[in-house]
Amino acid sequence: MSDIILNALPLAAQYGPRGDGWGWHLMGGWGMGPMGGIMMFAVWGLIIVGGIFTIRWLIQASRDAGQVGGDGALEILRQRYARGEIDGEQFKRMKGELGVR
Repeated sequence: MSDIILNALPLAAQYGPRGDGWGWHLMGGWGMGPMGGIMMFAVWGLIIVGGIFTIRWLIQASRDAGQVGGDGALEILRQRYARGEIDGEQFKRMKGELGVR
């Protein structure tokens, strides 16, 4: 009995409920026509382009954050030296600790 059911499933999928050979389609066998393919490419194109722009934005944001953070400590050190909070010897030592020559 199970062999009959398993053999009948591909035929049922091929011929569908109407038995016309068009199978199981949306909208009664008409599908989306050529507009379905065009819309599929448009949607996937938007997803891909959106992903590319998102990745580029994230890369640029991480580069900008790295530049600001790297120069920020040195800039604070220079401001403290200019205000007289630290002397020249402390400035040179702290600058060396930051890895700046």
